[in-house]
Amino acid sequence: MIIADNQRLNNIVRKPSSLVALVICVWLLDVFLIPIFDSHNENDKENDIKVENQVATPSLDEELMAKDLPNVVHSTYVNLPPAPVVKQAPSETFVPSSPTPSPQPLKTSEVVYSEVEFSQRVEQNYQRLQHLDSNSLSLVLPEGERERSKFLQFMYSCQGMQFGALVENDGQSSLMVLNEVKSVGKSDLLRVAHGSLSAKEMRLLNAYAPNALPVRIFPRQIDLRLSAFIAAQLDGEPLTQFQAVYAMAQNSLQLTDIVVNERFVKQTWVLAKSNCIV
Repeated sequence: MIIADNQRLNNIVRKPSSLVALVICVWLLDVFLIPIFDSHNENDKENDIKVENQVATPSLDEELMAKDLPNVVHSTYVNLPPAPVVKQAPSETFVPSSPTPSPQPLKTSEVVYSEVEFSQRVEQNYQRLQHLDSNSLSLVLPEGERERSKFLQFMYSCQGMQFGALVENDGQSSLMVLNEVKSVGKSDLLRVAHGSLSAKEMRLLNAYAPNALPVRIFPRQIDLRLSAFIAAQLDGEPLTQFQAVYAMAQNSLQLTDIVVNERFVKQTWVLAKSNCIV
């Protein structure tokens, strides 16, 4: 093996022209071809950078799509008025009602009464109501326990009705007011509390006058208005008989089924109105 290699080396040395030609070829490759390849490589790198830049720089649409934009919510605000708060007035509290206008002076085809004359007739009928006996005067409470309870609540809480008792002392009857309302004038026409009493009335009666006769005391203004209706109905005729039934309607006290001097009256008389809640 060694001998053969030496022979090859000798052959190469013997041919110097071949060696020179080989060196020249290598030099030419280094001078011309390698720069060309390097130039192509540089161009490839620039193209790669451009491609990278194109990939790294998204369009405006892509940017907007990529961002998390806040949701737009359209809100409508409606200012609602506060719900009205409804409270029931306790039975111990009196809420004065707005005054109810009295009937106008009676007008007929023959005569027109003045206010003074009409007021005199009202007072006369007010006095006659007090002197009618139980057979000639009948004022009946509303039928049904619920309606009666509503009537009593309205009268006590909204009109200032008072509760009392007739106490016998040495053969004389005296009125004891058990829930006095000083701001309300008392009617002289006392109503005996027939039938069952309310819980409040029972407590008052048992506490102060257990053996007395219970009575309800209407406001004077209500009985004066009743007398004004009677005066307008009778047109100067003396009052001899009266009967009617109390009714509650639209927070007002009314009289229905009215009979005056044995004659039926078709109208309904409104004795009191109030804005208070019962």
